[in-house]
Amino acid sequence: VYTPGNVVVATPSGGLPVVVWIHGGGYIFGAASLYDGADLIVDSNYGIITVVLQYRLGLFGFLPGEAVKEGGALNAGLLDQNYALQWVQAHISKFGGDPMKVTIWGQSAGAGSVIQHVVAQGGNTQPPLFRTAMTSSTFVASQYNYNDRIPEYGRERNKASLFIFGRSRAHTQTHSCGSSSDTLSCLRAIDVNTLQTLNYNISLDGFYGMIPFVPVVDGTFIVERPTVTLSKGRLNGKYLLAVVNTHEGNILVNQSTTMNVADFIRTIYPNFGPAQITEAAAMYQNMGSNVNQANNVMSDSFGERAWKKQGLFAIPPGLHGMDVGEYFTSYTYISGAASFYDGADLIMESNHGVITVVLQYRLGLFGFLAGEAIKEGGALNAGLLDQNYAFQWVQAHISHFGGDPTKVTIWGESAGASSVTQHIVAHGGNTQPPLFRAAMTSSMFLSSQYNYNDHTVQYGRERNKASPFTINIWPLPSQYPPHSCSSSSDTLSCVRAADVNTLQTLNYNTNLNGHHGTLTFVPVVDGTFIVEKPTVTLSKGRLNGNYLLAVVNSHEGNIFVNQSMTMNVADFIRTIFPNFGPAQITGAAAMYQDMGSNVNQANLVMGESFGERAWK
Repeated sequence: VYTPGNVVVATPSGGLPVVVWIHGGGYIFGAASLYDGADLIVDSNYGIITVVLQYRLGLFGFLPGEAVKEGGALNAGLLDQNYALQWVQAHISKFGGDPMKVTIWGQSAGAGSVIQHVVAQGGNTQPPLFRTAMTSSTFVASQYNYNDRIPEYGRERNKASLFIFGRSRAHTQTHSCGSSSDTLSCLRAIDVNTLQTLNYNISLDGFYGMIPFVPVVDGTFIVERPTVTLSKGRLNGKYLLAVVNTHEGNILVNQSTTMNVADFIRTIYPNFGPAQITEAAAMYQNMGSNVNQANNVMSDSFGERAWKKQGLFAIPPGLHGMDVGEYFTSYTYISGAASFYDGADLIMESNHGVITVVLQYRLGLFGFLAGEAIKEGGALNAGLLDQNYAFQWVQAHISHFGGDPTKVTIWGESAGASSVTQHIVAHGGNTQPPLFRAAMTSSMFLSSQYNYNDHTVQYGRERNKASPFTINIWPLPSQYPPHSCSSSSDTLSCVRAADVNTLQTLNYNTNLNGHHGTLTFVPVVDGTFIVEKPTVTLSKGRLNGNYLLAVVNSHEGNIFVNQSMTMNVADFIRTIFPNFGPAQITGAAAMYQDMGSNVNQANLVMGESFGERAWK
């Protein structure tokens, strides 16, 4: 539960509106910890309470079949969500929320879950659990009866589903419950790690884009197919806002497929007869290549055509999930958490041949505040120093977990990949003793790296002052008093005395108010840990580690460019590289001026920030 401040006072009308977020992930992965509910509070100008809920996933949350009906709980993941909504009704007023003004909102499978709650109990849940529903990229999978041949995988109806009988690729022991008189009890006796591995392998081995664990019609909570209940107009809640992206379906299609659209439809809709397949294929046969036709088929699984009249996220490339960053604002070196990543995934992908360490480090102004005052009385590049300390810990202790400290690979993505590069060049490329053997970077974002006391970092302030973002120049909610340190004789001490919520709000607003794609809090040349610009050290060949593998994506820079901009490439370059002189701007602009529209040129400029051409 996220509230606008430490002290919440209910308003006379009953309290603040409440938004309950249900995460996506194909009903197989995802976590509440991936989403910071405070983002929605800031987006609302501190006018809501946010609740982010967790629910069981995969076979733990959506195991179907007759055996589960008789001795377990069908749609357990949905029941978890339902229980959370009941909890909100009972307790949200204690946090300053109004239980009569609850909106449930989800993305992808989370949006599919929202639809399940809209139609739950035949659209007549009593007492009501929410007033409004919002869906982003609603994924509604084919929803069968719990004991249909598809969920049962062709097994006898008194057996649990087939997928739990097989041999796990990662375990040599076979766990077969097929001959058990009580299949469900047999399953419950299996080690949870074995079940989780099966969970993973089932999803991995299926037809591309097919989701094995999804809600079913259970006859109690979901009494009929959602489309049937929707068509009757029997719905929980009073209002619905639905948003889709331009190209939702691509994520569920192998973009190298050569399968024709009829065969594709036959595969994903196994209950379709020949006439239905022919009729459905005819709807898509004039929509370009086989891949494009399949993309459009899967886009309709997200209701792309049905929901467009309500809301469309069309910022190119408009792929599934790209809108989430607009709600839960994410900035490089400003957000993220170790809890977003399950290290067990890498272990399984390595056939259980590695030890995984996922590290946390300070972010934003807490980790990358720069300036003369920080050099004199604090720690420059504190976030990098956190990472460095974690590497030292690995060297000292990983052997206790069965790891070899001489075979350490560090790997990061985006700002994490940039951090990897910082460690490659740390101490002039001569960190002793060595902390890793190999380095891997994915989508490495290498921002302009200035000296800690450069005028760009100092924001034009006197060099004995901390950077001006510590001054209250942005409006704060009423519970945060103005906190100005510009006149203090000890700016850093003044900043340290500020309330952490005030600093976090400044953290957010500083990035929000900047030019689209420019980052405020990034590593600097500190003269000690990072002794010179990384490109200089790299050019000298003085590098920590023996091996480097670098991976980039095709269109890395688009995320940092406002896709509606009209600025020409010279002005764009001038804005993001403020130290460039006229000749440098002209020379750089000439490299991109024949590369399409202004937006495309800017995309390519930012693509170079990821080393797109260098690392390909």
